[in-house]
Amino acid sequence: MNRHGLYTGLSGWFEVPSSSEARNVAEEASPTLSAATTDPAANPEGQDAAANALCAAGTAHGIACAVVTQPGKHDWPFAAQAFATALPWLASTLGTPNVEPVQLPQRAAAGESH
Repeated sequence: MNRHGLYTGLSGWFEVPSSSEARNVAEEASPTLSAATTDPAANPEGQDAAANALCAAGTAHGIACAVVTQPGKHDWPFAAQAFATALPWLASTLGTPNVEPVQLPQRAAAGESH
């Protein structure tokens, strides 16, 4: 990515499990994301840390990116749920005919909850 420079027209959605109660948490990548945003109970192999690091690196190179969390574990049922959640955005991003535009999830404003 460093050798390529800035990218245009690219975006990414990372979805990782969370051990917390059900909530809609979508974070726009930020280079300030740190280990404090990890959840070792739901991501014992650091999937959340990896997603945050990749998203931050992408953002630094012009790639619009989000890290989304949902309750669950890193398993096939979670993957099915994550794909179902991301599919409307993906279909919109790919320009699927007759699909309404769907924006990439954004970080909630200070004091705002989802």
